[in-house]
Formats: sequence, C-alpha cells, structure tokens
Amino acid sequence: MYRSYINKIIIIVFHSLFMLVLTYVLINFPYLTEEENDFLEKVVVLNTKYLIGEHQDKEDEVIFINTGYDRMLTDKFTTIETETGKIKLKEGNIDITDRKKLYDFFKILNKKNLHKYLIVDIGFYKDYVTKYDSLLLNEMLRTKKMILALPSNENDINPLFRDNFETGKVNYPKNLLSNHFSKFVFLRRNNKKSLPLKLYEQIDNKKIEKKLGLFYYSNGQLCYNSGIININYRVSESYRNHKTGKNNYYNLGTDLLVDSINAKYNPTYLTESLVKDKVVILGDLTTSDIHETFWEKISGPEILYNSYLYLKKGEHIVNKWMYFILFWLYLILNYSIVFNKKLLHFKSKNMFAKIFSHHLFSTSVFFLLLTIIFYYLYGIYISILSLILYVSIFRLVINYKFYRNEN
Repeated sequence: MYRSYINKIIIIVFHSLFMLVLTYVLINFPYLTEEENDFLEKVVVLNTKYLIGEHQDKEDEVIFINTGYDRMLTDKFTTIETETGKIKLKEGNIDITDRKKLYDFFKILNKKNLHKYLIVDIGFYKDYVTKYDSLLLNEMLRTKKMILALPSNENDINPLFRDNFETGKVNYPKNLLSNHFSKFVFLRRNNKKSLPLKLYEQIDNKKIEKKLGLFYYSNGQLCYNSGIININYRVSESYRNHKTGKNNYYNLGTDLLVDSINAKYNPTYLTESLVKDKVVILGDLTTSDIHETFWEKISGPEILYNSYLYLKKGEHIVNKWMYFILFWLYLILNYSIVFNKKLLHFKSKNMFAKIFSHHLFSTSVFFLLLTIIFYYLYGIYISILSLILYVSIFRLVINYKFYRNEN
C-alpha cells in the first residue's frame, strides 16, 4: 500500500515535469487549428480593446513606405526543357514594383545614408527583368544597413539581388488545419534566420540559437522560437493620422518622388529628416502582400516589424514564474488523475460516461481557464486541444492501470 502510494507520487511529479516540457514544445509549434484561431481571436479582441487598450509604439522610430501603388509592366518569361537544353520563352507581361522609382529612392537615400536600418520587403524575381535592374543593383550596393526579404522559395529570386545583400527569410505558414497565418517562426529549418531575427541581431546585438534539439535560447535565456504576434503597430488602416495630421505611411511615388501639385516627376521629397535615425520599411502595404490572420487582414511589412518588436521587447523570453505556477497546477491536475479525485463534481452513471464526459469536461475547463488567464498575464497562448487530448489518453492509461477493477 505504502509502495503504491510512493509510486503514484513519483508518477505525479515526473509527469508534471514532462507536461511542462510538452507545453513548451507545443507553444513553439508554428500552427494553430481553425478552432484555436477563432478562440484566440475572441481572447485577443477582449484583451486589446477592453482590458489593456490599443497600443502604438513611438511613431518617430519607424517609417513605412508603400510600394503597392507603384507598378510597371515588364516581360514575363518561363524556362522549359528541350532536347537541346533549357530555353526561355516569353509568356506575356506582368506588373511588378516600379524598378525606376526604386532606383530613384535608393539614389536619394544614398546621399547620406542617415537611416538607422532599411528593410526591403520586395521580391526581385529572376523571371522579371527590366532595363533598370543594373542601375538599381549598383545603387543598392551603396546602401548601408540594409536587409532584403527572402520568400520561402529563395531560388525564385534573382541571384544578383539574393547573393549580394544581407537577407532574412519571410514566411507566413498555413496548414490543412487552418487557412490563417497565426504564428511567426524566427529560426527556421537548417538554422535559417527570419528577417525579424536578423534585425534583432543587427540592431540589438542579440540572437536565438537552438540547443538539445527542442530548446531555444536567446543570449543564455530560455526562449520561444515562435510567437503569436500582437499587431500593436498598425499603419495601413488609415493613410493619414487624423489626430496628428501626419501620414501613417508614405506612398513611394505620389508622396516622395512626384511633385503632386504640379503633377511632375520630381524625386526630391524624400528629405533627410524623414528617414534620419529611423527604421525604414519599404514594401507593399495595400495591395498584394496582404495576409489573413486571426486578427484581420494585415500586410507583410507590418507583420515583419511587429515580429521584430516582439523580440526587441523580450516577449519571446520564457517567464520562469509562469512555469513555476504551471508546475503546481499540473501537480494538482495529475493528483486528481492518479488518485482518481474529481476536479469538478459531475455525476455519471457508468465508466464510459465517467471517463469521456466528466473527466474530459473537467480537463477542458481546466485548460480553457488556464489558457485565458495565462494569455492575459504573460501574452502566451497554450495549445489546449493537444493538451486536452494528451491528458485524456493519460487518464485512460492511469484508470486502466490502477482502477480498472473498481469500474
């Protein structure tokens, strides 16, 4: 009897520790189900609009420049295999970001290079070539403190642009369980670094590295490698800030390169004071680079910058108090399972109902409350569906091992 009691205590303690590791691994998992997205949407809206209020970082730290309305037509080619080898065939025309305007932008910027850092979230695809590419490339090579965004298939990018500059991976993962982007992953397969992580390294001199296969560390502190990014800094909702009268973002052509009063092309409006000591983000805020999230539709450049802020603020660092509290809560949960105690009073008539109704109900309520409270306290979402399923299986095993004769 005493030995059985000690064995149960050992199971409770070690299984609680295992559940801590499992929780950490699940938080790092890059996907959520559609049901979790719907649930999280309600939690986030309540948290943002009614509990903590909407937040905007200082507007003088960053400037967004929109290229969504600056387009040009270029030839589109495709490569096919023939008996004599590969040949390129023209398929037609396609509109891309205006390379001439990009050239003018970099030419003005390079006069003094006063920006703090430049993020270029534009795809220079190898199949889309223009007569301005060599001029643009040479001007970009003069630009200091710059990083280019690389899509998931980086081989599609023109190697002249891909291989000559600092680059960072950009990907907004979706899966069969959900058509929404929900989590940003910082350190990817084969240790390829995302663009926000590269910024974190270059601007803040900090890093994320993987150890022991499952764990991630940021400057010696245990951290998460993926996170649900709160979009605290939005600019694309409104072109102009009605409170301050200032632009939330600038359109590259009409605001910075064209004399809108005289309707003349006059690349002089990109002033030094506009970019001095600022993070400049160049990309499409309004047309094609838009992503479905549990929050709403958000542009890629905004996701990238907010993901960098997530790292900069240390929101990826594991909170030790959170896991200390979790450990004691898991001890209580495992005690109720191993010693067959009820977390909630719920009458059931047979073993099937007891296991799949009462216990599943109590476990679901436990993790539901846990998730909501911990999201409000620590900004961390715990994947409840996976944990509920796992705990339910563990409960079945314990019931079979210790209490099958009683039922």
